[in-house]
Amino acid sequence: MRVLAGRGFFVSCIMLLFIAGGVGHARQAQQAGQGQQAGQGQQAGQSQQAGQGQQAGQGQQAGQGQQAQGQGRAQAPPQNLKVLPKNLTRQQVTALMRTFTTALGVQCTHCHAGTPPQLNYAADEKPTKEVARKMIHMVMHINEEHLKGIGSQTEPAAPPAAAPAAGGGGQAPVPVPPLGDGPQKVTCYTCHRGQLKPATSPGGGN
Repeated sequence: MRVLAGRGFFVSCIMLLFIAGGVGHARQAQQAGQGQQAGQGQQAGQSQQAGQGQQAGQGQQAGQGQQAQGQGRAQAPPQNLKVLPKNLTRQQVTALMRTFTTALGVQCTHCHAGTPPQLNYAADEKPTKEVARKMIHMVMHINEEHLKGIGSQTEPAAPPAAAPAAGGGGQAPVPVPPLGDGPQKVTCYTCHRGQLKPATSPGGGN
C-alpha cells in the first residue's frame, strides 16, 4: 500500500510539472506573438510615414519644376522684331501690343496669324502686320524728329501707361516702353481713338 501511495504521489508531481511547463510555454508563445505583432505594426507605420514623405518630396519637386518652366516661358525673348528695339522683353512687347489693340479697337488676330490661343507672333503672313510696322516707325519718327523741342515734356492722353503683369497674382504692372526716344508726345491712340480707321474730319467722317 505504501508503495502504491508513493507511486501515485510521484505520478501526480510529474503531471503538475507537465501542466506548469505547458502554461509557461503558452505564456511565452503569447508574449512572443504580441511582440511580433507590435513590431510589424511599428514597421508598417514607419513604411507609411516614409511613403508619405517621399510623395510629399516628389510633389514639391514637381511644383518647383512647373514654376521654373512657367518662369522660363515668361522670360523667352520675342522673335522677329524689325522696328521695335530688339532688347525689349516679352513682357514689355506684350504690354505695348495691348495699347495697340486698345487704341485701334482690334484683337491680336488683326496682325498675327493663327487661331487663339495659338498665335504665331513671329510670322509675317498678314499684310496688316507690315502696315503696323510702318505706323510704329511713323510714330517713333514724329516723337524723335518732328516734335522735338515742341510742346511740353508730358505725355498726351492715351490708354493706361502700364499693362497688367502676365499671369496676374498681384504682380506689379509692366511699364509700357515708349515709341521713340524722348517724351512720348503722340501714340497710336492720338489719332485712332479706339477706331481702326482714324477720323479725318471734326464730325468723325473718314
